[in-house]
Amino acid sequence: MNKYILILLVITTFLLLFSGCKEVEVPTFGCTDIDSPRANTDVDYHDSSCVYMHVSEFEVTYFEDKNWDFGVLGVEKADLQLLFGDSDMDTTYFTSLQIDNVNPTEVSRFVAHDQFKLKNQVYTWELHNRKGFLSVGETDELMTSGFLNPLDFKNDSVIVMIDSNQTTQIKIRYEIR
Repeated sequence: MNKYILILLVITTFLLLFSGCKEVEVPTFGCTDIDSPRANTDVDYHDSSCVYMHVSEFEVTYFEDKNWDFGVLGVEKADLQLLFGDSDMDTTYFTSLQIDNVNPTEVSRFVAHDQFKLKNQVYTWELHNRKGFLSVGETDELMTSGFLNPLDFKNDSVIVMIDSNQTTQIKIRYEIR
């Protein structure tokens, strides 16, 4: 009888130790907002750790070197204005002030005084040559443009874009907060 009790005790102990153990899943926490560069679709619970990209400055690093304007003084350089909006430019989030007679290799910066949050969507940027102060025969013209989704970049607080003709470079500087 003691032998049966001992065997029963061993079997019961074995079953309790090895069959009763279940793997416990530890929930993961993180940011689930797809508009955040920290978004992670693999997390189980949103924990308010999201941060966002807020535009602080635009820069035109260089643009196509050609005679953009014919003014009173002869050939003049471009009078730049930068626009940034949604994919079809129905909504414009940023319109720069105009900078007249810009050298094509001279860096032009535009501060985004009303910083706005970049989202996980396609945006359009346009670089225009506007009529200058003493404009005679000048017309407004679209110099170049491009598209971007900022979350495709996510690097070092700057987004660098080059137009399809490889003649213009635009940078967007942003803050993470």
